[in-house]
Amino acid sequence: MAGNPLIYTSSRGTGTSLIRNAILDGTTFQFNTGHGFYRCHIDVNGIVTDLRTTNLIPDDIETEISNDVLTFLASGGSLPQPAPGFTGPLQRTVIVNNYQIAYRAVQINSTTIFISTYFLIP
Repeated sequence: MAGNPLIYTSSRGTGTSLIRNAILDGTTFQFNTGHGFYRCHIDVNGIVTDLRTTNLIPDDIETEISNDVLTFLASGGSLPQPAPGFTGPLQRTVIVNNYQIAYRAVQINSTTIFISTYFLIP
């Protein structure tokens, strides 16, 4: 794992409804952990993946995602913002302990980034 660790500040819900908030370098991240980690995902080819079957934990995945987002933004990238003309979230991938993880992100406001889901790439 690379980069700085997240500082978790709050959470609400449980299981597939779990939402967690964390801060990294002055940016607030809101993770839909329940949708990302605590449920199966089916890819476009019908392959079912489940992060719970790996040795990964949500904290490690979310730390890697948040560091990737901040690196992407620092290099001149930008995140879509839900507004008229919104065409969907940005999707990127990270490697966490040799697993390829995709995630989707949007900029909610100037200081908050929402990670709507993340999932294992088979």
